[in-house]
Amino acid sequence: MEIQETSQRDIARFLQNAGASGWNWTAFSTRPNEDQRPPDFEGFISADKAQAYCNDNGVSRSYPYEDDPYDVREEYLDYRFMPVEALQKAYHADKGITTINFPLGSLKEAMSSQSVQFLPGQTTEQALPLLQAETIFPVQWNKLIDPAQEVDRFHVIGHRHAGHQVYEIGHSTRVVGSFSSLAEAEKCFKEQVRQYTDNTDKNDYLLIGQYKGREVVQDMEGWPESYSGLTLKTANYQYDNDLQAKIWNVQEISTLDEPKGIRHFLYARFDPESEKLTLYNDRLQETRPEDLKSINLSRSI
Repeated sequence: MEIQETSQRDIARFLQNAGASGWNWTAFSTRPNEDQRPPDFEGFISADKAQAYCNDNGVSRSYPYEDDPYDVREEYLDYRFMPVEALQKAYHADKGITTINFPLGSLKEAMSSQSVQFLPGQTTEQALPLLQAETIFPVQWNKLIDPAQEVDRFHVIGHRHAGHQVYEIGHSTRVVGSFSSLAEAEKCFKEQVRQYTDNTDKNDYLLIGQYKGREVVQDMEGWPESYSGLTLKTANYQYDNDLQAKIWNVQEISTLDEPKGIRHFLYARFDPESEKLTLYNDRLQETRPEDLKSINLSRSI
């Protein structure tokens, strides 16, 4: 962002508060250039909270122009967010970044070696100002895995929701059985459908695989989050239009033979001197994607 003269005092005050409060991110409002009012800055520890604030506050508002209550104008507050350190560097910079021979080749090699890329639609040229300032920039981490090598445990899950309304209160999941082999898990899965041919226990069923070293984290429907495992089969008791009756509908969702992708949105910093690329989570804590227990979908500006 460009630092306007009218904003300097507000930015200085915010940066002082950010240091005392431990804020890593700031969300700020932008207004038309002709309205020389300074932006509003809010501080946050994590990028996801800053992003949520931007989403909640990007609305049209009315305000009195030049403190004249009779001259009411409409504006749309376009909220964005950025690392506090980037705002601090912009505030203290007398001129634009003048780094010339930035080692882009080394950067791309470091990103490739760690399986990270720029966000979709973002080019190296667009990221260059952040790279030259040696500040945080957003990336995504993608890795293809072989489920046959990564899945070492299988679970049959019973999922129940009152009245079979997808988001009705009353969801519950239970582990019917856990197995070290797929054959044993499939046998248990089929037994549930045969045992409850009319779905008297009011459950749907899932057969899921758990990745090595991961704790299975399930969503509301009982499906594992993609970083913790994968759903192999589902069994849902539902109405069949052709048979004019309710029957079990068993579907194969995934197999162990198909490569699966794991993705995280992260942040990175590249040191041109050491040619080292460091990755961070949305709280700007140094991290390894392989160790993450949850998916971060935050994106920066």
